[in-house]
Amino acid sequence: AGLSRSGEPKRTLHMVDPLYLDASGLEDWKNSKEWAGEGAWCEAHNEDFKSQVANRITTASYGCITPELHGDYSTHAIPELHSKHGDFAYVFVDSDVHAYALLREECDLLFDRVAIGGIICFHDFRNQHVDVERVYREMLQGGHYSEIPIDWEPIKKWVSEHGGEKGNNSWQDRKSTRL
Repeated sequence: AGLSRSGEPKRTLHMVDPLYLDASGLEDWKNSKEWAGEGAWCEAHNEDFKSQVANRITTASYGCITPELHGDYSTHAIPELHSKHGDFAYVFVDSDVHAYALLREECDLLFDRVAIGGIICFHDFRNQHVDVERVYREMLQGGHYSEIPIDWEPIKKWVSEHGGEKGNNSWQDRKSTRL
């Protein structure tokens, strides 16, 4: 929405997830140690799954974002996308089962690949996935990142006044960090 009002040109949002693999890749993923479970697997088998995801992103951004879905693992995709497109302006980290080793590896890969002033956000921050906050704190302690405080009250109020999140009232605490 902010982009649609700013006169900025269309942006590309690169979305990386094994769920975007083709059918044979999904089958390989299902049999791998990285597989996340039946819930995600079932959705990805829908014939129009990828087009539905892309349409939701395009609609939510008022047509200002063109999504590109990459069926890949983050540790492979981060260097690949960086070599093709340069530094990242925004990264949303939502690592598999949120285990420390993968989170740490992803953040290490991002270290010199996020633009100065770029933003790294973490999903499932301050909930049962304690390793997310652990990696976040380690990044801040390294001195190369600074926290972006978010005042959630006006956001919660706006969402509440505009119909909520279609039944989701679980408001998790989310944090961002900036290079």
